[in-house]
Amino acid sequence: MKSQKKFNYSPTIGYFSVHNFAIGLSFAQEHEELEDYKTTTSLAGPYAIYYIGSSNVRPYLFIKIGNLKNQQ
Repeated sequence: MKSQKKFNYSPTIGYFSVHNFAIGLSFAQEHEELEDYKTTTSLAGPYAIYYIGSSNVRPYLFIKIGNLKNQQ
């Protein structure tokens, strides 16, 4: 039987600069082990999000740019 472990997290921090528009930074990291194979993937970068409308439930546009790093 194969042993597999996987762990990931992705914190973000943002600021509403004007009404319905936020900018921020995001970071994501994933660590995976499958028997003798181990890999860690990291992604970091800025994002922007714009909420459309003014109701409690509304669509939004989301843009994220990042730099991906993968280690084995």
